[in-house]
Amino acid sequence: MDQYQKMIEDTTAAINLNPKDAKAYYDRASAYGVIGNSKQSVEDFTVAIFLSPSSGAYIGRGVEYGKIGKTEWAIKDFEAATRIDTTGTAETVLKATLAGNYYW
Repeated sequence: MDQYQKMIEDTTAAINLNPKDAKAYYDRASAYGVIGNSKQSVEDFTVAIFLSPSSGAYIGRGVEYGKIGKTEWAIKDFEAATRIDTTGTAETVLKATLAGNYYW
């Protein structure tokens, strides 16, 4: 079994046990993104953001929006990430995106 498919199964089990586990949604969204299922990835990042907003979740969702051609939505998520980020990572991603060096 592919490691990302296993991760999806494991995080799905965690979500079934605790539907308010933002990290499980974040991790599953990341795995979906790696295997190319951007639609499901966006859905899970959205739930993670609803449960516990984080710059990482906004960046992840922004990257997935970029993959499916929703550039304006991606930039909005990167901007949201910069507002809550304390490390500077989100600002770096946003600047690169605005300069045309997309992360997708």
